Amino acid sequence: MKSLLKRYLFAFLWLAVIQTATAEQGVLVVHQTPGAVHLRWNAPLGSGYEGFVVERRPVGGTWQRVTPEPIRPVTDVERIREILGPAADAYLGFFGNPAKRIDAETFRKVTGDEIARSFLQLLSVKNPLIGEVLGEIHHDRDLHPGKAFDYRVLILQGGTSRPWAATTRPVRHGEPDRLPVPKGFRGEGGDASALLDWNADPELSRSGQQVGFRVYRAISPTGPFEPASFDTVIPVTIDGKRPEHLFVDSGLENGRPYWYRITGVNVLGYEGPPTQAIKVVPRDATPPPPPRGLHVSLLGGDALLRWRPVRVDDLEGYRVYRSTTTSGPWKRIWPEKDEPLLPRITFRDRKVPEGAQFWYQVTAVDTSGNESRPSPAVQLYRPDVTPPAQVQGVKAVARDKGKDKGILITWKPNREQDLLGYLVERTTTIEGKGSKAHVTGKFFSLHSEPLREPRYLDPVPPSSQSRYAYRIVAVDRAWNRSKPSKTVIARMPDRVPPQAPNLLRLTQTPKGVRLEWTPNVEEDLAGYRIERSEAGGRFLPLTKGKPIAVDARNFVDTRVKSGRIYRYRLIALDEAGNRSRPSTTLSIRVLDLEAPEPPAIRRIVQKQDGLEIHWRPSKDRDIKRQILYRRRGKEHPVILADLKPNVGRYLDRRVEAGETYTYFIRVADAVDNLSEPGKSRTAKHSPRGRR
Repeated sequence: MKSLLKRYLFAFLWLAVIQTATAEQGVLVVHQTPGAVHLRWNAPLGSGYEGFVVERRPVGGTWQRVTPEPIRPVTDVERIREILGPAADAYLGFFGNPAKRIDAETFRKVTGDEIARSFLQLLSVKNPLIGEVLGEIHHDRDLHPGKAFDYRVLILQGGTSRPWAATTRPVRHGEPDRLPVPKGFRGEGGDASALLDWNADPELSRSGQQVGFRVYRAISPTGPFEPASFDTVIPVTIDGKRPEHLFVDSGLENGRPYWYRITGVNVLGYEGPPTQAIKVVPRDATPPPPPRGLHVSLLGGDALLRWRPVRVDDLEGYRVYRSTTTSGPWKRIWPEKDEPLLPRITFRDRKVPEGAQFWYQVTAVDTSGNESRPSPAVQLYRPDVTPPAQVQGVKAVARDKGKDKGILITWKPNREQDLLGYLVERTTTIEGKGSKAHVTGKFFSLHSEPLREPRYLDPVPPSSQSRYAYRIVAVDRAWNRSKPSKTVIARMPDRVPPQAPNLLRLTQTPKGVRLEWTPNVEEDLAGYRIERSEAGGRFLPLTKGKPIAVDARNFVDTRVKSGRIYRYRLIALDEAGNRSRPSTTLSIRVLDLEAPEPPAIRRIVQKQDGLEIHWRPSKDRDIKRQILYRRRGKEHPVILADLKPNVGRYLDRRVEAGETYTYFIRVADAVDNLSEPGKSRTAKHSPRGRR
């Protein structure tokens, strides 16, 4: 008996009906109707009791009994049958086989048993009259509308009484309680049945406000609604699992609509207002038999499927499923999402990829949407002769610090479905430097099994200074090899910097300051970087971006200003980015770099022995010489004379009568900055005339 009770007790475990009482305190549930205040409490588990006394008091007043005599359990069997009716046998079964009366010792023994007592409490939820028999219910009909009262229950044990359960808030007479409406009511059609669910709130169950539910059914949305079950529905779990549906109304007619609503029932058996009615239409849930005789063959690049028809009156069509393994997962490939079902018995799976190995199954579907079990799976294999695509995005990064030392090769993953993996190939026979480096040796694979991930760490020793060339080959399941990827070259980091360059000299030119140096001899030299300091400030890079070429021997700094002192130093860089120590620092003061203004030819005087040219010499003290140019007719100008800076005229005796000559002057300063041509004048040599 105990094992049976324990099984049912755990089935009801999730429904906390009037929280399990401790030895010190019980829970009092109150529900007020227009004519009475109804009280419900629970006796303690695991100990006998003799009865209960109910008291009340006005708020802040004195406790007074409302039960002159203690409320005691009903022990007369005839009276129990009168109260419980058909449910009496289930109740009396806990007490053995009493003749006409349950003696006190038997009652104390049963109610003192924790499992039996718990199950009796749960039965009293399904049938509140059991609470009456157990002496755990009282109806106070002496109401005083508008007045508030506290209630408490005293338990009688061992001939003494003590407070057992009490209200947590005052009860105002004349204000009937309204029970909550169940929430989340929903349903769906089953095979000749309606499957109903709703939210059974554990908090409402613990407070006793909604411990059970009653289901009503109608054949029209306006009713009349009649009970779909004569028992109160109490949600339970079996072995800790919630049932798929809280209530199943069976024996219905498929295709006919039904309307349902439910009410909540509290621990005293009072029923709350109903939910909104929902519509449920039962439907046929018996699937057709599975198709037989499925056969698949390769037709070009397609898979052609055939099967025997299913002979049922309500057949809607077929569905085709495909998988890459015999155990699934299976993906439906026909009909697609928005396509209708068709009763045809062939299907062509187009463009089956090379190397694919597929399994196919077919199901039958009836007009109610019931789908059959799948047919036995059949297999198809299409040989693969197409290699994977060339691997892209290959990179090689050398590391000599951290956990993973070596050269890490990464690449972009290929997208072929039949890809088996990748082979990393390497060679160390490399000629040329920089962008001119090229592989001359034979590649060999670094591993025998293809790699699944797009990365490989080649554990090259940190001290190695050899260059390594890598390429990647993709391999599919048929061992078709792709075209090798582009080759990448890497070497372990070089931590040895180049020697400091030898800066030879600084020279001022018309374009700026010219630096000259002796070239470095390192094989891995990548170039030079020039740093400049102005007016004693800190050195800053003069050249940005790429360094000056390896084979350079000089550089002209054009961004200089006259009269300023500049300091220069040179730094060598190798291919690993190592910087040498700076070269010896050289300084230079930049002289005037601006070209002087030339004088204009003011006049040309005709002489018997030639043409005398006149101009006004420049007052610029920086002028070191004047250069007089002459152009005969349309010929190119030639230097006529190189004159001192203070000369203001010149007699050109090398002229011919009747010829036309044009004259202009250019001047040069101390650093040979040569001016533009000055304003010219033209004259014709006429020995007897004058101009």
